Amino acid sequence: MKPFTFGMKTMRITQNYNGTASHKSHWYNSRDYADYPIDCAGKDGNREPYYATVDMQVLTIKGKGNSMTNTIWLVTTEKVQTPSGVMKVFMALTHWNDNDPYVSKLKVGNIIKSGEPICEEGTDGATANHLHVIYGNADRSCGSSLIQNSNGKWVSSGYCMKPEEVMYVDREFTTVVDTCGLTFQDKPKEEINTSFLGEKGWLGFGDESDSVGKICQFMHDTFPKYGEWLGLDNEKILGNYYGNIIKSYITEFQKRTGLETDGNVGPITLAKLKEFGFKE
Repeated sequence: MKPFTFGMKTMRITQNYNGTASHKSHWYNSRDYADYPIDCAGKDGNREPYYATVDMQVLTIKGKGNSMTNTIWLVTTEKVQTPSGVMKVFMALTHWNDNDPYVSKLKVGNIIKSGEPICEEGTDGATANHLHVIYGNADRSCGSSLIQNSNGKWVSSGYCMKPEEVMYVDREFTTVVDTCGLTFQDKPKEEINTSFLGEKGWLGFGDESDSVGKICQFMHDTFPKYGEWLGLDNEKILGNYYGNIIKSYITEFQKRTGLETDGNVGPITLAKLKEFGFKE
């Protein structure tokens, strides 16, 4: 499962959510509707891009060409690992300019692949280049608009969370200059259980091992209806060989749980199987 990480190559937070300039009233003593914004600028006064660090889908684009401050909302296409647990994450990026070269190519529903830029710092509704950024748990409630809280501040709707609760910092990608007093966890090292998944790090068609047998047994016992739905003989799933039938079962499982439907068992699918009780 992929970790959700900060998306700029330089982390220079110029105001955190406690900031008295404009942010504190986004949440402090508010009776309803709170978010926890941070202002992010690059290493200098220029316009550094914010990148998708996992695949993300565009939910809403607002403000371009009108008086509303430019904002783009996105959500991860699948659940990700965060310091607070596994969830889908939504994010809002504000202040990019009308002529932003990256947003100009986007439409609602587009998928931005991991590593691709979303937008760059701007000055729409601001006096200096930066991005005002909000994060939240899309499994609880997905924000894709603004709503006025009891402090009179317009905040991102949805179940918003503090940024350090949602994202890690990948220090191989991001140079940390200033966290503005916030403490972020480093991106966890990816661990692939090669003793279970084999040296290539995944199980797929043609593989034969005890690991395959354990998966077949689990699918047979946990999802007995799959054979009926797929028009297959349920008993044929058993065995240590990764053939077309177990591949069909895994593909159906991936489809129903929102994963990439490649029919293979890699770290992400294995993690999802464990959520349903699978034990190596």
